[in-house]
Amino acid sequence: MPLINADRVNELFMSCHWTPEEMVGKSEPELVEKSIVVKTITVWVGFNPERVQAVRAEVGAMLLNLDPDFLESSPAAGMTFLRAVGDKNMELWGDQRTADRLMALGMALGWVSFPLPREAWSALPGSVPYVVVHDKKIKSDLEINDEVR
Repeated sequence: MPLINADRVNELFMSCHWTPEEMVGKSEPELVEKSIVVKTITVWVGFNPERVQAVRAEVGAMLLNLDPDFLESSPAAGMTFLRAVGDKNMELWGDQRTADRLMALGMALGWVSFPLPREAWSALPGSVPYVVVHDKKIKSDLEINDEVR
């Protein structure tokens, strides 16, 4: 059984958006100003900051369960996004769209980044970016002690 649940990633992603009720009477610039805006591989996303904070522990656990090569503290210090659909046990947990959603949540929390600018992606295999999961920041933000795990 995979360590990351694709359905749960999708639920968390959707739950972090603004509700239609919250958008009533607000202009687009006003919503953008109040949002955490991230640009993933495929989409721009504006999240409700309070909702992103509410799911941070679950998102952090999922990110730490990715292939260890994604972790900044690993010798690889990042990996091609194409491998983001596998967990640390090399089990397939989802598809590229769902992995992009997990990365979006991680970016919104400041825990995921692309080490190369978008303009450089065409030089990478398949023109697909590398992704870094800032595991030390996740553990610090969530007060995770490796000795306890």
